[in-house]
Amino acid sequence: MEVRYFKVLYDYDPAESSPNDPDDDDQELTLRDGDILKVYGDMEEDGFYVGEHTSGAAKGQKGAIPSNFIEEMEGYDPVPVADGLVSLGAFRVLYDYDPDSQSPNDEPELELKMVEDEVGEKLEDVDDTGYFKGRINGVVGLIPSNFVEMEGAEEAQDDEAQDAVEELPVGTIVTGLYDYVPNEFSPNDEPSEELGFAAGDRMVVMDELDDDGFYFCEHKMTGQQGFVPSNYIAPYEDEAIGKARTGGFTSYEAKLGEQ
Repeated sequence: MEVRYFKVLYDYDPAESSPNDPDDDDQELTLRDGDILKVYGDMEEDGFYVGEHTSGAAKGQKGAIPSNFIEEMEGYDPVPVADGLVSLGAFRVLYDYDPDSQSPNDEPELELKMVEDEVGEKLEDVDDTGYFKGRINGVVGLIPSNFVEMEGAEEAQDDEAQDAVEELPVGTIVTGLYDYVPNEFSPNDEPSEELGFAAGDRMVVMDELDDDGFYFCEHKMTGQQGFVPSNYIAPYEDEAIGKARTGGFTSYEAKLGEQ
């Protein structure tokens, strides 16, 4: 039997939207926009396919799927085990992300462009930059971990992985890895609550990492406070910065001194 993969276009609750007899709607799948479905065979005469969820808490659930709520993902294939990439669970995108304009990295072409509420697969653990390898709509690339959340049972495991990499104690002095301009780079609705900084600037962590992947920090030079994305900073280390921990100026401080 032919197997194909489809992406859900709209939310679908059989109890509310099904055209079928109420006694039969328990045979249909509940769908969320962005879900990826594994579909078996051709469409039935009633306009429904038979298939199953491929990820999340509903993974493996089988049932009828309305054809007008889905579209085929041509060329999509699960990552072969031979490639060394195995699904570690499904994630859902929290915010739109365009690497060309938002990435702090030198090679944004290695990252995936994402749209809020898309669903993807996590293929590797979060690395020390806060990114992990994942797949969305059949395309594999790097994903910023603070722009997504894991679904189902894998969510707790992912949180632990991020904590091990990113969690910094209150009072830690950190340095900016890249320039950060909240109005340009922020994924949040209220960037005014965030702290802008230049690469090399020093800040102090004032509160624990929040659920969005941000720390509340105070700028060492200006005294301004605000939220800072965890993947734009790192603990301040003498070797990395090239100056004594208590001496020297950051690039931001030097610019102020020239004015």
